[in-house]
Amino acid sequence: MGIQERKLQEKELRRKSILKAGAKLFKKIGYSDTSMALVADEAQLSKGTLYLYFKNKDDLYANCILENSLIYLNKFFEDAEEKSKTVEEAIISYADAYFRFTQEYPELFNMLLGIGTAASFKMENVSDETRTKIVELQKDMFTNRISYLQKGIDDGLLKDNFSTCYTIVQLWVSIVGALHLSKKNNLDFMFENIQQQEFLRDIAKIFVIAYTKNDELKEVLHKEIWENAVKQAPASIGIHSKIK
Repeated sequence: MGIQERKLQEKELRRKSILKAGAKLFKKIGYSDTSMALVADEAQLSKGTLYLYFKNKDDLYANCILENSLIYLNKFFEDAEEKSKTVEEAIISYADAYFRFTQEYPELFNMLLGIGTAASFKMENVSDETRTKIVELQKDMFTNRISYLQKGIDDGLLKDNFSTCYTIVQLWVSIVGALHLSKKNNLDFMFENIQQQEFLRDIAKIFVIAYTKNDELKEVLHKEIWENAVKQAPASIGIHSKIK
């Protein structure tokens, strides 16, 4: 191995050690309490050395957490598709995938919604190279889901009179919006009995009902949604006591 190759290898190993140290601290104490100085101590490097690899804390965070979490989220969606017997089942499993993501990356989810201390993260502080990589990851995740729904149409399982792109956006916004609202303290009365994961699955079921060609499945999902509505209706709101 030549001198130049050895230097490149050492540089890459140092970069990986910084990412490992950063990821450990971001996950353990959160975005706001993590500093470049703490990461340097964890990686056993000087603070100045960190800035040779990452321009600021946001750039480091994007490389440590944001990029990897998007890879994991895409993997969760892929697992949902691979383990599902039908495209309809996969659509419902998308809700499980996103719920799993919020459980494993709660601070990142809050950051993306602008909730809590991690909201101070600024994408504009991230290097152009990293930002481009993240945007491409998001696009790939989005287009992969579109392609999967299109296959359901091509195979004759789903109706062909809807936009796969528009529907994925609707589903995504519905799930994320539900998760966001359920975190608001002033709306506790609405979510007091609701089981979050089951609620998200019911949202996805509504999309399946709208687009599947399987009438028998529609009836089953209608029944499941209604049963959950009765079981999880807010007890403190009097009108729900009349539901049978």
